[in-house]
Amino acid sequence: MVNFKITELDANTTPIGTDIIPIVDDPGGSPTTQKITLASLGIIDGWIPASESWAYASASTITVPSGAALKYKKGDKIKLTQQSVVKYFYIVSVADTVLTIVGGTTSSLVAEPITSNYYSHKENPIGFPDIFTYTVALTNITIGSGVIDGIFKIIGNLCHVWIYLIWAADTSCSGNQTFSIPITTLNNSELSVGTAWMIDGGSAVGYIGVVPTAASSNLVIPRYNQAAGYSPITNAVPFTWANTDSLNIQMIIPF
Repeated sequence: MVNFKITELDANTTPIGTDIIPIVDDPGGSPTTQKITLASLGIIDGWIPASESWAYASASTITVPSGAALKYKKGDKIKLTQQSVVKYFYIVSVADTVLTIVGGTTSSLVAEPITSNYYSHKENPIGFPDIFTYTVALTNITIGSGVIDGIFKIIGNLCHVWIYLIWAADTSCSGNQTFSIPITTLNNSELSVGTAWMIDGGSAVGYIGVVPTAASSNLVIPRYNQAAGYSPITNAVPFTWANTDSLNIQMIIPF
């Protein structure tokens, strides 16, 4: 075999996951030259094989080998397969042997074996959804034939959430309007996390408010800024809600 300097080797401009590079294992102890594929480093598509067994624990938790905090962190993305279906989730909490995850209605974890499991520290690994949907739980609101949509995206330890509500003729409200969020907040003592934009469909007049977290760590209560201060949104605040009225909530929530 002819010896070449690295700078003299031919360039590979189209690497694939099975291509290998040399590494030196344990350079400070008993160094050994080994090989590793590009796929194992997550270089090609952003996904790193977990190379360990994961098991279903609940709809929002996965059991993993001890030492998880040395490998995973809050905000990481994971990809796994159950019953031949590829699923994606965010990691929202890491314990020694447990990953707490969220996938909204985009992905659901079920009591089945987990295979082909990967993780990623990158922002946009290949295939990972740009936006997740979730079911918004309502308090004191009967949606009827109205529309309620909830979407979210997690970046690091911040959860970006958008909620959009359109009233119909049979939508009603009996008290302070409260909406669920897909994660548990870092602080539940009325932390201000966003804004609310309310439009009276009849007059086309818009009103703006703030969105603090509620006493519960996964709820928010929009408030309208009026002369006497901030008041929770009700059936008559900031106007009498009726058909075609809308509420748009945008939040950035630390968790």
